[in-house]
Amino acid sequence: MQSISPLTLADFKNKSNIVIGKAEIDSDGAGTYVALPDVIDFSITTNIENQVGRLCSYSFSITVLNTNDQFYPYNTTSAYYGYLKQGRRIKLYAGIKVSGTEYYYQWLIGRIDDYNLSKQAGNNICVITGRDFMRVITDYKLYSPNTYWGTTQTFNTVAGTVRYNMNAACKGAYIAYLDSTSPYGGSSLEPIYENTDWSYDWHNNQFCFLEQRIPDFAGTNNLVIYYMTTQTVENVVGHILYLAGIFVTTTARDAWIANASYVTPTAKTIDRVWFNTGTSALEAIRLLAEVVQYRLYFDYAGNPVFKPKASIGIAVENLYESDIDVKNTEENNEETYTHIIVTGEERDRVPGDDEIAPAVPTGLALTTGMGSATQASLSWIKATWNANTEIDFGHYELRYKKNADSDYTEVSTIALSYIIYGLEPGVTYNVQVKACDIYENRSAWSTAVNQVTATDSTAPAQITGVTVIALFAGIKVNWTQSTENNISYYLVERQESPDNVDWSGAWTEKVRTNATMWLDLLLTYSKYYRYRVTAYTVTGTAGTTSAVSTALQPNQAATADIAAASITATELATDAVTAIKIQASAVTEGKIATNAVVADKIYAGSIGTAKLAALAVIADKIAASAITTVKINALAVTADCIAASAVTVDKIAANSITANKYNELRNTYVFNGDDSLDASFPFELDFEIVSEMTAINSVKLSFRISQFRAYSTAAASGGAVSSASGGGETPTSGVNSRGHSHIVPTTDAATGTAVTYSAGVFYCNIGGAGSVNTTADSVDHTHTVTIAAHTHTGGAHTHGIIYGIFEDSQTPAINIFLDNGAGYGDNILTNTTVDADSAAAQTVLNVTSTTGYTIGDTVRIGRGTARDEKKIIDTIQAGVSLTMTVNLTYAHTAVQADTVEECYTTEQLDIAITGSISGIGFKRVKFLSDVRCRIRAWVLCKIDLSA
Repeated sequence: MQSISPLTLADFKNKSNIVIGKAEIDSDGAGTYVALPDVIDFSITTNIENQVGRLCSYSFSITVLNTNDQFYPYNTTSAYYGYLKQGRRIKLYAGIKVSGTEYYYQWLIGRIDDYNLSKQAGNNICVITGRDFMRVITDYKLYSPNTYWGTTQTFNTVAGTVRYNMNAACKGAYIAYLDSTSPYGGSSLEPIYENTDWSYDWHNNQFCFLEQRIPDFAGTNNLVIYYMTTQTVENVVGHILYLAGIFVTTTARDAWIANASYVTPTAKTIDRVWFNTGTSALEAIRLLAEVVQYRLYFDYAGNPVFKPKASIGIAVENLYESDIDVKNTEENNEETYTHIIVTGEERDRVPGDDEIAPAVPTGLALTTGMGSATQASLSWIKATWNANTEIDFGHYELRYKKNADSDYTEVSTIALSYIIYGLEPGVTYNVQVKACDIYENRSAWSTAVNQVTATDSTAPAQITGVTVIALFAGIKVNWTQSTENNISYYLVERQESPDNVDWSGAWTEKVRTNATMWLDLLLTYSKYYRYRVTAYTVTGTAGTTSAVSTALQPNQAATADIAAASITATELATDAVTAIKIQASAVTEGKIATNAVVADKIYAGSIGTAKLAALAVIADKIAASAITTVKINALAVTADCIAASAVTVDKIAANSITANKYNELRNTYVFNGDDSLDASFPFELDFEIVSEMTAINSVKLSFRISQFRAYSTAAASGGAVSSASGGGETPTSGVNSRGHSHIVPTTDAATGTAVTYSAGVFYCNIGGAGSVNTTADSVDHTHTVTIAAHTHTGGAHTHGIIYGIFEDSQTPAINIFLDNGAGYGDNILTNTTVDADSAAAQTVLNVTSTTGYTIGDTVRIGRGTARDEKKIIDTIQAGVSLTMTVNLTYAHTAVQADTVEECYTTEQLDIAITGSISGIGFKRVKFLSDVRCRIRAWVLCKIDLSA
């Protein structure tokens, strides 16, 4: 007996404490289990479900080698064809470490959820994921209509009728649907709600409409009522298991309910059974089991069992010393040994009544070889045998010794093979195997098999049977396996010839492999290749090199080799095809069938400049209509995908590209002011004309500009004469010049010194512009405005500082110069202006608090010349600099939605310059303006070929 009492939940979560010895799958869905070969990896995730006896539930993933595509689902001749299906049962023989070398072994039974074929470390693998049945019913949630147990009844509504008699079996209405849309024929059923639209009369077993929902129409089959009926507890449990996928068919469900080995009839019924939407199947079964004091568990074969809970028997002994009664607990042995009971229930595994030993394993066979990664000079023996078929099988025990010795060395395994390393070469060893079941019953030892261990005293024999087969762009090389047991690898060498005559080139090593086949791929079609193979032992001793193979050329692709739709976008990885992959003239018109390559076959960016060699694609390589607009996705080929001069006039046949092959070609250049007071002018745009301009073509320049001006003035009051720049001032007391200035650096009028932002000049930080506002006054944009270093050199006096902001209705000049390739010519737009004040907008000036000065409320400032002002009155001392910061809040109305980051009034100007362009090639256009305030410009060069 093995105790599992030391085990905790951590033992199940720590993968290093668990081994998966083997896996078996229900190959036909009828209980015929077949072992899965070569389990190379696994993961298992467990949890504890306290609702049902604290049973350990788990999900798992196992990885097995997919040798020779044996799990391929579409090949009826593959070894495991049809075995891997969702819902099929799978058994994992798991060992959980109890001590350093001792494992507690148990079958874990579950179902397959999914599988995936892929590669790992160069091997074809199959990853199988699944869950045990306890996890399945934990994960499954009940949703309508599978949340109640009963049936339906359909009525024809009668105008004004309130009550409808239910079937005698009805134990209560659950949900109801009514078609209240003409012609009331039941095709537009909608839910109606209990206590709002209807109720149920328990005394008279009638469905009743409430007053506000009584039908005033007659209908046909337009009232459907779902009602509950009496159910046995086991029937409901069985149906929940069916819904969760434990039973694949209702026939299997009903057979389970009727099988006394699995279900003990409860003799209990429930009139009304329903659950809230989202209730797990496990929780629903737990609630039902509590009603009848039953429990659900799964036996060793994965069958659900629904039986009464264990009861306490009579006392068998009293321990008076500790005053503890030891009672005999009535346990279901089958239940106990098929579950792992963890934290909170420390119990030993109770063995069953089975005392029958398993059969002696058959088919014991031995092979031998030399060396390992760390024991190159020692031998090994590999033992294999046939599998035992007992359902309670546990593991195998194997023993070996030298024939001359009397003592055996024993090991255990759950696999069907075992390799014994570190043996003395050239010595006879004796090996035997026996089987052990989960009750610790053991078979007799098998008949001993002797094996002389391998030696490495002689070189391996010459490799024979080297054959070559030409493939598409490659050659397959095969040879006969060596008969020696100490072969480490085969060395494959290759020699090349340009004409199958000159074989003067050197032999080159291509691969070292322990297989007997190798694929040499990505070869040159015009060359000839031949091969030779040499065997090497684990100690590095080489055998005689094989005879040279026949010389072959790789096959080229014919039209029939590439079927329509055989190459899709996912078949070509990035950089899979480069210039060196396709030789000149390798692909001609006849090599690609019509519609073989369509738009969705080529990813955006999958073909770059390095992918096509010079002259790889010429005019005669593309048949008429081979490439149309639907064959190339938008952005599939961009400018950086075609190298300079990769496509020239002679590469495209006449009329191969016409107007209907594309709609338009655009080059867009976006220019934004750099937020300095001096905007960067001029700016230039480069573009290219690839064909002569015609009457149906046009090149247009589109501009969006905006500006505002700020100003300040000073009005003396106190008689002292002072001066200030940035707005101007007259020496007459109380008179305001109301001048204004652009936002540019100025000079102090009193000192003549150029000082940036001095003497009351306003400047603006546009950084808080935000996004475009398209709804009138919906969003205000606030910008910081500063009066910096407002100074006076005269005596002390009092005066007011007037400040404001307005949109100037000036019409700044715009000039455009075009360079056709011989330098810029004359201005092509003489005296062209644009009104910067055409869109209706308003400005709000919000003055924030500034220490030492009287600050007024927010004022709204008008546009153009109708501007408002705000005045601060204070005494300015001589030589004292006034600096204050205010917030300008700008409110929009009806600004155009496509304005790019534009926060001010804009005007768009489209200028056609087609008539000024001559010839093809690269052109330049230059934009100039006399506007010296901030400006945002958006320039579009559009070559329109859509006519």
